[in-house]
Amino acid sequence: MRNFSLFFFLFLLFSLTACKKPKPVTVEQKRPNFYLPAELGNIVLNMSWKELQTKRPKMAPINYVQDALSFRKEFYEEIGRDSIKRVFYYIDSDSPQPLYEILVEYQDKNYMKEEAERLLGQPNSNNGSEWLFDSRQGFKIRAWLHETRLVFAGEIPGTEWSELD
Repeated sequence: MRNFSLFFFLFLLFSLTACKKPKPVTVEQKRPNFYLPAELGNIVLNMSWKELQTKRPKMAPINYVQDALSFRKEFYEEIGRDSIKRVFYYIDSDSPQPLYEILVEYQDKNYMKEEAERLLGQPNSNNGSEWLFDSRQGFKIRAWLHETRLVFAGEIPGTEWSELD
């Protein structure tokens, strides 16, 4: 009888813990830009160019962008800490000029991969080579690794990535 009571207790304990709800999201994931490294502060995809300039005053224009890429404005910012070298920002040229793509360049490719999985989990799209998720602003975000860059592209209407299926 004693073994039966122990078995019943353990069965009940395991049954209850198996039905337990997942842990709530961490504080980091509650940020509106939970997908970006914390070093980038409170910027989000789809913010206006003017708002981005206010929040990232050290960013500089990339002047090689001419007619071929006239649909966007490109800026970069040297970070040089926490394994991030620099960040590139792509802003749509048409009003309201939203920030629609961010490229975070890392100093180390292995650290970049670890950081991507820490921020985004395992890739869930394009045969396990990309991430696809919903932003808190109501549009989809695609992310992928390219050389030493972690790229975030918002499928924001009217921008370069809005036509993706």
